[in-house]
Amino acid sequence: MANIDMDYIMIKKDNNNTQPLDQILLKCLEKSGFTRGEGCFFVDEDDVIEYEIKNIPNSNRTIVRFHSSMRFNKGIKSLQLLDDLIFRDTDYQKYVNAIRDYDGVSATLSEKLYPKYAQYERKLRQFVLLVLTKSFGNSWRNETIPKEKMDDLKKRSKGGNVSLNDTLELFDLQQMEDYLFKPREVNYPVYLEDNLSKNQINLLSKEEIIRIVDGMRPRSLWERCFNDIGDGCMWEKQIKEIHECRNKVAHHKHISVDEYKLTNTRLDHINEQLLKCIEEIYRKEFTSINAIDLLGSFALFINSIKESIAKTVFSGLLNQINKSIQQMVEPIKKSNLNIVDTFKQVKERMELLSQPIFDEDISEKRKLLSQTYQNINDDYIKKQMEIEAIEIADRVGEMVKDSE
Repeated sequence: MANIDMDYIMIKKDNNNTQPLDQILLKCLEKSGFTRGEGCFFVDEDDVIEYEIKNIPNSNRTIVRFHSSMRFNKGIKSLQLLDDLIFRDTDYQKYVNAIRDYDGVSATLSEKLYPKYAQYERKLRQFVLLVLTKSFGNSWRNETIPKEKMDDLKKRSKGGNVSLNDTLELFDLQQMEDYLFKPREVNYPVYLEDNLSKNQINLLSKEEIIRIVDGMRPRSLWERCFNDIGDGCMWEKQIKEIHECRNKVAHHKHISVDEYKLTNTRLDHINEQLLKCIEEIYRKEFTSINAIDLLGSFALFINSIKESIAKTVFSGLLNQINKSIQQMVEPIKKSNLNIVDTFKQVKERMELLSQPIFDEDISEKRKLLSQTYQNINDDYIKKQMEIEAIEIADRVGEMVKDSE
């Protein structure tokens, strides 16, 4: 059961109709199909909507209240029907101006939507932070938020400081949409000077120059970091659709039943999508590490028991374990076919950093290589773990050969 009130102020228009306001109203509400009783409308044999009409003496205003204590859906539907008649019936509109004084239907619908909006905004921030901290680490804010925007956030915060923890909480939904989907502005002269100066071009390969030139294209943050998650246009459309009703809920404005149903469906859908994305990010982040730990445990376990198990038994057991391990690392091996050569090249380039600075040319090399190293550092750590997993699998394979 849900107790819901709807209050109205009715103001009679200046015209020649001499009927009392309450009579004009009741005649309009008869079109609902409900049976009028003493102070109530019978929706059916079991349920009623109570009403109260208060005529203000010597005034052209009347106060009207409807009250429902029916089940939620039935009460909302019945009150909405009366509301539609008051605001859409042309005969009634000829004589009366109606104003919702208290919108209990919208209040009830908002109470149901608000927790879902809260979940959506929290999950969206969590999702964004998981992706950006993986891509940029501690520098995610410097890499993704322009200085002008950061200065604006600091002005709005207490004390003029904004921690990494608080940054995204200062974004409203519109700012979050712009942050994710609005193409960033590119200062082409500065970008070219920083990345493609005359001295730098001589050090770059064709592929590196193509990558840098591609970086000049105005791209959104979603294109830069989230394309693996899903199509940016589809996500932008969903997020903006969610935004349409959010301000009505947050600022206690009128919401129709149709708006509620559509928004409720959209929120359920996008919250489910965000949850799946977050779980998938966690799965990818931690499963690979756990697999590496598991391989290491296998190797230690096998080494500790091989002396105490008969050779023939051990050989058969080891063969089975080895097959499982090789299956586990096969995807890692495929993704690391060129990893040794790649990091060999990086190492050779990094050696230039240890050279003393004798001229501008060397200085430019140091700057370029420092930037290159910074970009690959996070990926390097992950690749190192994957290489360790491959090495462990190879050691288990050697054990198999030794035991035969």
